[in-house]
Amino acid sequence: MKLSSWGGLLSVALVVIFNVSFPMLYAKVIDDAAGWSRLILMLAVPLCIIGFLRFFFIKEVYDVDAHTDKVTFSDIKELQERRESRAIEPSTE
Repeated sequence: MKLSSWGGLLSVALVVIFNVSFPMLYAKVIDDAAGWSRLILMLAVPLCIIGFLRFFFIKEVYDVDAHTDKVTFSDIKELQERRESRAIEPSTE
């Protein structure tokens, strides 16, 4: 199997685990304010750690081969003037 297939399977497995466990945890803490805090901490702390690990250890690489022209303010102004003149004149189509 390819890496993207494993990534998809892992994502689905984690979603299933969350969707099964969250209602069970919710049922246990529904009537206690401290329970709500524990439930949120059980979700927030691991997700925060995962986010920080990803931020520090996974380098984002932008390898773009496409060449784009530099857009200047005069280009934008010219385009805007053409649009305004088109909006004033009735369409002949």
